[in-house]
Amino acid sequence: MNIFINLFVSLIHFILAYGIFITALISNDLKILLGLLILMSLVKISFYLFGRCILTLYEYNDYFASTAKLLTYTLTSDNPDKKGEEILVNIGMLIITNKIFALLIYNYYKNII
Repeated sequence: MNIFINLFVSLIHFILAYGIFITALISNDLKILLGLLILMSLVKISFYLFGRCILTLYEYNDYFASTAKLLTYTLTSDNPDKKGEEILVNIGMLIITNKIFALLIYNYYKNII
């Protein structure tokens, strides 16, 4: 595959992953967080259907590592790429779910008091 297509897909993959992570950390709107949780659930479903992340499959080449591989090596270097991708998706879903839970508790007690 052409190296420029690989670079473009890597850039898109990084922007999507970074955008989801930063939005989950910054946003306090429950609708946005539920939308992100649905998006991450769709990523998880596509992960099980295709066996890998769809974008990661287009990133592999002989010149540089994929985005998932770079992020996986920051966590641990002895896991294969597929397990690392699954760990990253699960961490993202956990962050979003915990934030939704915290906001629901906060809104509940804010309305009571």
